[in-house]
Amino acid sequence: KRYVLLVVGALACVYSCLAAAQLVASRIIARDAKDDRARGKAAHPFARILVAGISFALGETIFSAMHLARFAQNGVGLPIMQVLAQLMGWSSNFLLASLLLLVSQGKCVSYVMVASDAWKMLRLVGPFSISCFSLELWAEYSLSRNYTTDYVYTTPLGWALILIDLFFLVVYLRNLRKTFEAECDRDD
Repeated sequence: KRYVLLVVGALACVYSCLAAAQLVASRIIARDAKDDRARGKAAHPFARILVAGISFALGETIFSAMHLARFAQNGVGLPIMQVLAQLMGWSSNFLLASLLLLVSQGKCVSYVMVASDAWKMLRLVGPFSISCFSLELWAEYSLSRNYTTDYVYTTPLGWALILIDLFFLVVYLRNLRKTFEAECDRDD
């Protein structure tokens, strides 16, 4: 038996619950921001980015379910749904990776996030994310990839992207250490 649709359904349920919980949290944070509380103002962008990341992951799951259900019927599926699912997954990954890097810098937690922070993340993480998305699309639709058993990330370009990913891990850990030290040195 194949349990793909059950797993996809369970993921959709989990993402729906996460999105609902996060929307409630966003409303509470928005209310705190209106009351001119600093905590609410700093957390508001965090909550919005998190809601968007979870919503994109939910969209990815729904589009994947539609593609897989059709694939089970006709053996072809709905290619547009598969591409939309991949695009939603890419968007979710981009937002959540950006959020991790922002939080590692203390943004949205200890410091208020400003528009320049978002542009910085777009310039830093954007090209990497687009490269990963393009590589995965190439692996999915290239005829040359049909005749190999290798994984797309074992190609030279794939290895380069893995090394860049490790670079982002080092940046994340370095930022986290700096933020931790700055928080320990604060007197408030």
